[in-house]
Amino acid sequence: MLRLIGVILLCCVVLCIGYFNVNKYVRRRNYLSELCDFSAVCADIMRCENKSVYDVFKAFCAKEILFLKQLDRKLLADETAVYALLREHKISETDIRVIIPFITKLGCGDIAQQTAHCRYYSTRFGELLKSAETELNTKGKMQRSLFIFGSIALFIILV
Repeated sequence: MLRLIGVILLCCVVLCIGYFNVNKYVRRRNYLSELCDFSAVCADIMRCENKSVYDVFKAFCAKEILFLKQLDRKLLADETAVYALLREHKISETDIRVIIPFITKLGCGDIAQQTAHCRYYSTRFGELLKSAETELNTKGKMQRSLFIFGSIALFIILV
């Protein structure tokens, strides 16, 4: 009886590892989607509501890009601090290379430059989002199946 419980627990651990791997792809898709939304409306909010970029960071409600609320003038002046903040929030390296120039250049220039800047990065985030969705659909489904079948195979072998 104890052996069966141990086998079931081991199979559940394998399933959890698979779930966390797939969740990484889902999270990346979600934060890129929110960054697309943010970059699309950021310049309009600054212009229409006459808000500073820091007020826009604080006001934008998003579940996955909470790091925006932690940004301030002092932090944005130091790119290594921004990099550390993004790594702390488990943002992927390829995405960090696009996010840092986007957020550090916000608020620099007139409204036409800001609109062009936000439009450009909205396109870049859209491209990253497409690749994240493709990754989720291919690698995510494959890993989910692999870990489910691996768990079932492990159960059969050990019982």
